[in-house]
Amino acid sequence: TGSHPAVLGSDFHYYLEKNATERNYHREAVKWAFQQGYVITYDWHVSARGTSSYRCTGSPADLARNIANGNANGDRDWFLGELDKVINIINTELVVGQDTIPIVFRPFHEMNGNWFWWGACAGLSATEYKLLYQLSVDYVKARTRSVLFCWSPNSSFTSSHYPGDEYVDRVGVD
Repeated sequence: TGSHPAVLGSDFHYYLEKNATERNYHREAVKWAFQQGYVITYDWHVSARGTSSYRCTGSPADLARNIANGNANGDRDWFLGELDKVINIINTELVVGQDTIPIVFRPFHEMNGNWFWWGACAGLSATEYKLLYQLSVDYVKARTRSVLFCWSPNSSFTSSHYPGDEYVDRVGVD
């Protein structure tokens, strides 16, 4: 790759749940990397509703299931509001000159691990996980044009949770 790596990974968590100084640091690093020709990736350690944790422990029961299957307890509305914040970052902050920085987004990564509220500990069926992922992709694609999507299970996985070719542009294993 020459003198620099070819990929820079960031996390929307740094923009949404950190102070302004940290947010600016990550935004400027991404802009610099884009100007150097890097591929920019984002995952999102989205904290569960009403918490400051993306871990299973302490997250509301059935949050991922409620989002995937409808709007029980207003969970889908809450999640779409969080996605709106991410979309706003993509469309207004990840811009250099007149170019919106293209990114590879890895939503709900490591779903087969037992640590995230959208993961195996949530008890989601493969069908429900796919609905959650597909909802997110459809929602983002309708509101921005600079995002590719990466399905990113933890190592040692099967394709049972694969959301489908129309929802996945890249596959990467954590």
